[in-house]
Amino acid sequence: QLNVPLVLQVGAIQSVANSISGASTADVTHSNEIAGVNVLNGLIRADAIKVSARSQKFSPGVRTNTAKAELVNLIIGGKKIALDPAANTTITIPKIVKVVINEQTIDAWSSKVVGLHVTLLSPRSGLTTGAEIYVAVAASVTY
Repeated sequence: QLNVPLVLQVGAIQSVANSISGASTADVTHSNEIAGVNVLNGLIRADAIKVSARSQKFSPGVRTNTAKAELVNLIIGGKKIALDPAANTTITIPKIVKVVINEQTIDAWSSKVVGLHVTLLSPRSGLTTGAEIYVAVAASVTY
């Protein structure tokens, strides 16, 4: 359980990382599952968020990188959000917050996913304008 008063409360967190490598191959996965998410005193809520990142190297020069986020009962500003939002979906509550859902960054070597990336557009809960809150992050890389 994690509690940062008025900023972030979560009921449970589970993080798992696995890697397998050979002489010229690799398979790296990282996942995080968070339950009972409450951001900014109820402005953003979710029953659960699961993120996973996977990087695979099959041979020199042959790689695959993927990222995924699943959100259960996500509510932002009183509005229910789709269960499986597209990568980098952005919702803005004017003059309050910008929320990027399922924020993904994938390149030739790595993948990263953030379930919720919250940026304050005005001071709130003791935080200044521009403060960022990252909820559920997973990343993987192969060399």
